[in-house]
Amino acid sequence: MVNLNVIRYHMTVNGAAIKSRLVARARDLGCAAVGVTRAGPVPDHSRFADWLARGWAADMGYLARHADTRSDTRRLADTARSVIVVAVPYPRTADPTEGAAGTVAALFGGRDYHKVVGSILNDLAEILAVNDSACRRFVDTGPVLERSLAVTAGLGAIGHHTQLLVPGFGSRVTLGVLVTDLELEPDAPFTQDLCGDCRACLGACPTAALREGQGLNARRCLSYWTTASRQTIPLELRSLVGGRLYGCDTCQVCCPHDPRSETASDAATRAHPELAGDTARDLDTLHGLLTLGRRPLARALAPSAMGWIGRTALLRTICVVLGNHGHPDSAAPLAAALDDRDPIIRGHAAWGLGELNTPEAHAALGAAAASELVAEVLEEIQLARARK
Repeated sequence: MVNLNVIRYHMTVNGAAIKSRLVARARDLGCAAVGVTRAGPVPDHSRFADWLARGWAADMGYLARHADTRSDTRRLADTARSVIVVAVPYPRTADPTEGAAGTVAALFGGRDYHKVVGSILNDLAEILAVNDSACRRFVDTGPVLERSLAVTAGLGAIGHHTQLLVPGFGSRVTLGVLVTDLELEPDAPFTQDLCGDCRACLGACPTAALREGQGLNARRCLSYWTTASRQTIPLELRSLVGGRLYGCDTCQVCCPHDPRSETASDAATRAHPELAGDTARDLDTLHGLLTLGRRPLARALAPSAMGWIGRTALLRTICVVLGNHGHPDSAAPLAAALDDRDPIIRGHAAWGLGELNTPEAHAALGAAAASELVAEVLEEIQLARARK
């Protein structure tokens, strides 16, 4: 007769050894935190469901399509028993240099974080594979509530800015998830309130996209508009984009937990120097990007995560940034963008020229008004000319 108690004992001992190796290896690979939670229902899935019901996911329809899968990690794999979550730190960059026309949020400045974290997960998965474990890996992809799982795995707390706060590293971390069929001892959930009475991020958000107790309204979030949306940026938000070319760090920079020149940021740079990229773009660089076709632009952005958004959205945002920067030298490249094949780019180029408000800009708008056939673009041109 099979002794189930003996089997359970050996599984527990073996699981403890595997977990110990995973945690040690994750630390060696530069992870800021690592933890384990049981596969099963995600405790705060209702928060996510309420957020979807408010329409705050904007055009990210894929989130709603897989909402049920996100409610229980066992739906990711029939044999799932444990979920391993790692937090990989990325450096807080210095303020943009004087003369910078566009800025990139720190997470997107260096090498594509999907590849960096994916490599770490692959390394950890090898430890599981030795024990004949099947696993699935997720890096900001797939129907997974990464931050919720990180809390239940004991890594940190979700702050008012909706980002995971890891003690000592703040929100300067990106998450990776491994779902395995191994039974591993779960860590205690993180229960400490790291925000307390602080409301700095709520007040600092330039578009009031953050609402206490409710989360982030993506329809007003500048990070959403510059990294996730491919649509026309609303008129009322364009001036608020400022110089943000890709992403927005405002709610992180003002957070008391955000590492500045302290040990955490230095450690992140040492552990993952490839994530410490240049976050400032000068005027000539933006002008050059505005002239590139789809394939040359993809090649130029290939090492970073910026290539994910595609040509239309990135060049659209460049037009807005150039308009906000207001340098007269931008008139010629913006005028050339009025001839782009993409109507979204043409419409935002018109807006940028209207912001420049120079004779050259208005001459280009006048010429475009005589030939533009798309009603939405023509309306943008007319609005831009009216700002004379």
